[in-house]
Amino acid sequence: MSLVLICTIIVIGVTAGLTTFRNQVVLEFGDLAAAIESLDQSYDAGPYGTHVDSPPPSSPMVDFP
Repeated sequence: MSLVLICTIIVIGVTAGLTTFRNQVVLEFGDLAAAIESLDQSYDAGPYGTHVDSPPPSSPMVDFP
């Protein structure tokens, strides 16, 4: 009789634990989906050939021949 009671309590505990675990996994996947959705990867370089590099900054170094 006591073995049946112990097994019943264990099964109820495992069921509650797995349900809680499932809910937390679903919440984490929801957070992950929201994070991926909020990523902004919009980069526009403009039409081909329109990018102009700025000249290098002037430096006090002198190039001797």
